[in-house]
Amino acid sequence: MSKKLAVIGSPVAHSKSPAIHTKFAADLGLDYTYEAVEVTAETLADFVSRAKAGEFAGFNVTMPLKEAIIPHLAAIDGAAKACGSVNTVVVRGGELHGYSTDGVGTVAALREQISDLRGKSALILGTGGAAKAAAFALNEAGCTVTALSRRAELPRIAGAVTRPWAELATLAASAYVIINATPQGMHGNVEFDDFNWLQQVKNETIVFDFVYNPIETTFLVTAKSHRLTTIGGLRLLLLQAAASFELFTGVAPASVEGFFA
Repeated sequence: MSKKLAVIGSPVAHSKSPAIHTKFAADLGLDYTYEAVEVTAETLADFVSRAKAGEFAGFNVTMPLKEAIIPHLAAIDGAAKACGSVNTVVVRGGELHGYSTDGVGTVAALREQISDLRGKSALILGTGGAAKAAAFALNEAGCTVTALSRRAELPRIAGAVTRPWAELATLAASAYVIINATPQGMHGNVEFDDFNWLQQVKNETIVFDFVYNPIETTFLVTAKSHRLTTIGGLRLLLLQAAASFELFTGVAPASVEGFFA
């Protein structure tokens, strides 16, 4: 019998995760299915009950549930606990075990551009679950990390200093890596107020947008117009998915290339 995997969140119908994990499994001849399941904070407990009862072997977690899932876990790995964000859950013996692969994917994508991140400065736009995972992983890789927040009371983030959003232009001018970990620029969401601050960044700066719908965001297009190196959210999606798939199945994907060409 096929083992069932899923991605949960709201909205989730647009997710590319089913296509990615289905191909991972097919390439290796593994009997897994993967589906997108609409789950809100109000329906999360019901889904958790279904998973514990054996309906799912594991599932990925996306907005807005990366923090809400934590009280339902029997165990949580060190990175996920430190950053307070879970995007991968494996069901073992009727219990949920939580992990974070967003940080793993972030570092892997950046290392495709530069092998050694030690001593580099990273500026993360946002303080949500993905931002927290990225901040922790980048700090572990040796980066100095600053995260920007629009909140009046700045949240604490493991591995990062948190600063007000108003300091974007000043901090971006000296950053080696700039990451958009907010929904800004995502299809159906608001855009950035402006991109004038990109004129001040260094030529060697890497601009990384976690948004993958659209694949080419206005942020990335504008950064490219300034001749900056860019990484799109689709690369992060593939690399974090590969790490999740290995947790689900115990087997690494054969390849992360050839998707959505």
